[in-house]
Amino acid sequence: MAKRLFTALLILLFIKAEAQSSLLWEISGNQLKKPSYLFGTFHLICQSDFSISQELAGKLRTVEQFYAELDITQPGIQQELITQLTLKGTTLNALMGAAGFEKARASFKQITGMDLQLFNQFKPFMSLNLLALYAIPCADKIQPETLFIQMAKAHKIPVAGLETLADQIAAIDAQPMEDQLKTLAASLQNYDSVKLVMKQLLNVYKLNNTDSLDSFMEQNSSDDYFEKELIEKRNNRWITVIDHAIRNKSAFFAVGAGHLGGKAGLITLLRKQGYTLKPINY
Repeated sequence: MAKRLFTALLILLFIKAEAQSSLLWEISGNQLKKPSYLFGTFHLICQSDFSISQELAGKLRTVEQFYAELDITQPGIQQELITQLTLKGTTLNALMGAAGFEKARASFKQITGMDLQLFNQFKPFMSLNLLALYAIPCADKIQPETLFIQMAKAHKIPVAGLETLADQIAAIDAQPMEDQLKTLAASLQNYDSVKLVMKQLLNVYKLNNTDSLDSFMEQNSSDDYFEKELIEKRNNRWITVIDHAIRNKSAFFAVGAGHLGGKAGLITLLRKQGYTLKPINY
């Protein structure tokens, strides 16, 4: 039960993947003049566990545009995030009840060293995101997308996003508030399991092999909400953006690895559009 609920912490990190042989894919065919590339990331990872290899860097340098899920370089995006995650007309305390909030507050303080009261006016995702952050067992955490963006800008490659921040928050808000609160409470109560699953997930991701990844995620699968709202609907929106982008210019796409595989994954959707997808070792 704890493992299943923990999947909520991976909302924008990693969901479910189909068994394939790489996290880097070449997109070609369908009258494209130049190939584009699709790469599966882990949005927050230890610095020692990820680096942009020469192969990845080489592919990025060949394209004319770079896409992440979200363009985090947009001015004012941090303030917009705070606004989007602020509860309207209520607080965590009111939603959880005084006793529930105090119990969660004690656990949150023990785990993070911070007072949950600081996040009382924010949606549960804010607190869940911090729990996920602390579950990653290192101090030197990095965002691979940030590294890609820095490299793209250094080579004067335009940066864009597949969706807006409002789109991402809408996907999170699609989960009933009652379920979000249950996930927060259960994650606090079972935090040792949270850390264990995160450690296992990171180890599987580092294999760069989606066969192993698929097997792991099958054993730690989420409910229909995550599959529908956070994968299928977003992928269906993204595929339109991707199709339009690569018909005009070659591109490198870096998205959460869970968006690549499965019947509703980007690999399958791109193939349905007539493109050829080929795994690349990196």
